[in-house]
Amino acid sequence: MTSTLATALVAFQAEMPTVTKGKKASVPTKTGGSYSYTYADLADVTAAGIPVLRKHGLSFTSRPRRCDGGDYELEGVLMHTSGETSTGSLPLHGRTPQELGSALTYARRYLFGCLTGIVTDDDDDAQAANHAKRSNPRQEAEERKKAEWTAAGQRARAAWQANHSGEAFDFTAMDEHFQSGHNGMRLGQADTQTLIAYAEALEAR
Repeated sequence: MTSTLATALVAFQAEMPTVTKGKKASVPTKTGGSYSYTYADLADVTAAGIPVLRKHGLSFTSRPRRCDGGDYELEGVLMHTSGETSTGSLPLHGRTPQELGSALTYARRYLFGCLTGIVTDDDDDAQAANHAKRSNPRQEAEERKKAEWTAAGQRARAAWQANHSGEAFDFTAMDEHFQSGHNGMRLGQADTQTLIAYAEALEAR
């Protein structure tokens, strides 16, 4: 990633919005049960992120392309007004137009999150894209737990940066500050609720 784009992305992440998880889904399991969760869809994520990207001279687009061997993938491109870009890609799977449409939505949302730093949550787009039901509830719970922990960490980072505007992000300083108030515990050792509480304390300053 080049310096101008990187600088703009740092500025964006300092103001990175919290995406409201306004949608609810219920997913069946092979055992005959189901679990429900809330999530933010593509429209939610882009509505929250695009205005802040634009403020810092950034934009995001995506385009499907055919790969060697006949498969397809979706390429995401984060662009800066300087002409610098950062790219990523995800495979597209599906046999019907509905499956391909779901795969595109799923890939666009995740590429947007990967290239900008906005954290997104699993939703049922992946189910239609893969044409299969989830089969490991324990693994699914662990994945949700990990996503929640990552989101809490991103929130704490954004709050820290907001309190140190104009400065380059310094993870070491943030980690030392966290340790001073948590009996030497490192940020990476904290659970989700502790990270959320820390973020709220920073936001209140």
